Amino acid sequence: MYTETRTDGFTAVEDGFAGYTVYDSNHEKIGKVDDLFVDANDQPEYIGVKMGFRGTSSTLIPVGIATIDSDQGFIEVSQPKSV
Repeated sequence: MYTETRTDGFTAVEDGFAGYTVYDSNHEKIGKVDDLFVDANDQPEYIGVKMGFRGTSSTLIPVGIATIDSDQGFIEVSQPKSV
């Protein structure tokens, strides 16, 4: 398996949550995981999410407010989408 090593605070999204859908606390779709940002210890810190029609906008979600369901391939954020 190929693992991309980067030193700029990013990691290859394939290493973590590629293809995961992100939902809010009301189970409304926010978007799809686009990027993963890690801290100095290579621990996930923020999840980059493409949102909107055709993924034309994006947002960063702190990992601390997210619940990751690896079995189902989705992430739930503890805040509503409108916040």
